[in-house]
Amino acid sequence: MELLTALTSPIYAGIASTLVATTAIFTSNRKPSIKSLIIKIIAYVGIGLILSLAYTIYAMVQYEATTGYSAGNGPLGWIFYYAPLSITCGIIVATLHWVYSNAI
Repeated sequence: MELLTALTSPIYAGIASTLVATTAIFTSNRKPSIKSLIIKIIAYVGIGLILSLAYTIYAMVQYEATTGYSAGNGPLGWIFYYAPLSITCGIIVATLHWVYSNAI
């Protein structure tokens, strides 16, 4: 169940972002740009993915150095949990930044 939640959370965040953008466009006198939202989402998602991958690599190296055991499942954790959650956080932060930077 946790895996399903982690893998589908970017979809739910994308739907919420679309609803927020649609609401902002139809209720605002000043029309915000969808292009700026897409650029912000790509930027924040990219930053989140890079940071979570760097943290996963760091944690794997630390685990192997301190325990002497292999951290072979670290990439699976990143693929199935950390990457989707980083995408979700990136979408949410980008949408909030877009909404508050376009506030009237």
